[in-house]
Amino acid sequence: MRSGTVTGLDATTLAPVGPPAPAGASPVNLKASADGAWVWVPDDVGDLVTRIDTTSSQAVERLQVGPGPAVVAPSADGVWVTHFDDGSVWHLVLG
Repeated sequence: MRSGTVTGLDATTLAPVGPPAPAGASPVNLKASADGAWVWVPDDVGDLVTRIDTTSSQAVERLQVGPGPAVVAPSADGVWVTHFDDGSVWHLVLG
């Protein structure tokens, strides 16, 4: 069953840390920012990328993107997103 959420886990105990964060219909291939402040989660069914605050476990931003976002790579000013369906790559810059 797909819950459409992302849950942080304690690396030692594997116990949940904070509440689950909504991340679209089919969250896949998430990546954390270099400083660990954010987790970027592509939703390859809903064509969204969600940014989750790792301190609060809250989804703080949902960005509509192109078809089939599959892989994200955080950058200093945002995130790179590959789109499986059309082969494009987007650089989303946070303002």
